[in-house]
Amino acid sequence: MENKCPAKFHNVDFCAPSTHDNPYEMYDYFLEHEPLYWDAKNEVWEVFRYDDIVAIERDTETFISGEGVRPNIPPDPGMIYQDGEQHSKQRALVSSGFTPRQMRKMEDRAREIVTELVGNMLQKDEVDIVDDLAAALPMRLIADMLGIPEEKRASVQQWINQITMGGCGPDYVTDEVNDAFENFCVHHEEMYQDRISAGCTGSDLLTIWINAEINSEKLDESQLLFEHVLLNVGGAETTRSAIAGGLEQLSKDPKQYDALFEDPTLIPNAVEEIIRWVCPFVNMYRTASRDYEMHGKVIKEGQMVGLTYP
Repeated sequence: MENKCPAKFHNVDFCAPSTHDNPYEMYDYFLEHEPLYWDAKNEVWEVFRYDDIVAIERDTETFISGEGVRPNIPPDPGMIYQDGEQHSKQRALVSSGFTPRQMRKMEDRAREIVTELVGNMLQKDEVDIVDDLAAALPMRLIADMLGIPEEKRASVQQWINQITMGGCGPDYVTDEVNDAFENFCVHHEEMYQDRISAGCTGSDLLTIWINAEINSEKLDESQLLFEHVLLNVGGAETTRSAIAGGLEQLSKDPKQYDALFEDPTLIPNAVEEIIRWVCPFVNMYRTASRDYEMHGKVIKEGQMVGLTYP
């Protein structure tokens, strides 16, 4: 697996957050010259072209999630680590907490939170969009959905921020990350036992998940824990990044901002475009279940491929 890329791109850690701060020169090189690149540091084939990524994502027999979706980090019982029928079953159970009726209720609550957060920002001489809005909104909304007590919400957000860093790879799994995960597990168990003791009669998302049943199958305790983690991480990273990145792009292109301000019917399409342009989740990984040839190279059975989205 000879490495022919320019010296400045040698030994790039594709899992490091800093790599993706301004990666476009690097992406341009790999897109044109090495669309399939062996990342020796993480022992992963990095894939850059859109058509290749789509082909891999659609070939769920060859490229599987069950061996993990981050390099050198073992899979957990969450649905994103499942394949085939098991993934479909688990996703259906998790989705029982996201019915159209429940989402309409959450939309109303989201508007209330945004109004409050923006109102608070207007009282300040200087604001931090990430801390004051982009991070606060999804975490508060998720906390409402799960029924997290007010006094624990700040701690949960700190734990999730630490856990998210650990997802970058083994080099980032520090003592702080392990402590945060342990604290979150204790927090989850307390919430779980509270609901069991109350007879699971509430309407919060965790109770809905505990009660969810399809064809006599339910989420077990380990699955509940990791779906709980996944929901929080999704709010901490992807939604935060989309909001902050979208507002950053609009600040650079005030004409687009003015167009949205003058015609709010453009907002739904703008949201889709912001997610595409900002790409709040920069990569995901699959494992080859058989040898697979691409661009004159062979991805060996058992090797991981990194799908680079931006």
